[in-house]
Amino acid sequence: MERVDLSGAGPFPDDAFPDGYWTQDGVSPSPGVLVATGTIGDDYGRPRNRVLVAQGAAAAQFGFSGDVGISVDASPDGRAYVLGQDRGTVIGFDWRADCGEALRASRQLIANPAAARIGPLRRIRVLGADVVCAGTAGQAYRLDGTAFVALPELRIDGQPAFIEDVAGNGARDLVAVTLDRAAAWFDGSRWHELDLPAEVKCERINLNGICAVGADRYAIAGAHGTILIGTQQSWSIVRCPRDVTYYSVAAHRDVIYAAHIGGIDTVTGHETTPLSIPDLGPHQFGTLSAGTDGLWSFAGQTIGILTDTGWHTVFSCPAPSS
Repeated sequence: MERVDLSGAGPFPDDAFPDGYWTQDGVSPSPGVLVATGTIGDDYGRPRNRVLVAQGAAAAQFGFSGDVGISVDASPDGRAYVLGQDRGTVIGFDWRADCGEALRASRQLIANPAAARIGPLRRIRVLGADVVCAGTAGQAYRLDGTAFVALPELRIDGQPAFIEDVAGNGARDLVAVTLDRAAAWFDGSRWHELDLPAEVKCERINLNGICAVGADRYAIAGAHGTILIGTQQSWSIVRCPRDVTYYSVAAHRDVIYAAHIGGIDTVTGHETTPLSIPDLGPHQFGTLSAGTDGLWSFAGQTIGILTDTGWHTVFSCPAPSS
């Protein structure tokens, strides 16, 4: 197992990352702080949920049962939320807790009984002052304390949409991307399907990730090496010459990055360029998150960060090659 003493984004203690840890999602809400959700053990065994919080020389973690932790987000003021996929459970906690006991004591369980009936949830995001989660059957919610407040259902071509990711300024101004090859803007009252380039539907391009790029601009990542950049009214399309599927996109210091399972590409103008990552082979990439320290990447058994000094692998425990 590789662990790196990373100046400016740690250094994290050796026990911050358990052996056999598989990360699903992560975020850095403040300099030197890392919050991640994942499992110990993979999908083929009996994986145990584990939420990790590492800050400087301190690390804490907690587990939970009855659901599968799929998404996590946090804000600089200490608020953090992990989303369970199947039952729609949200666990709120305070990432500022300085030990495992305090972290566990800060947890607050927020149940969503409708998830079992409607369908799994996929993403939770802190958008401004709001916490929004969305899922596989067009459902979206705003958290109001310990209650889920339902937003109108998103339907594409008359059917409930499979929402994969959301971004925006809050529950009254957000954009959702879907596996139905569409994106939609919610204005606080209703959804408006966005006029994306015709290639998206013609070529059946699933949309997997979205991020804000400055004020009122977004970048969207999808299948077939597709990246969309624009506003609610106008979009340009960037195509990677390789047929990769981008699972996530993030903007850091005015540069757009998109991740596929085998690496990270930068977007310059209408071209993509693979990011130079040492010892790329054993690592995995999937979820990108822009933080104060740099651009974070979370996937499988790899956590890393791109800083001014280049790529740093913070945690890596790749499966042995066959």
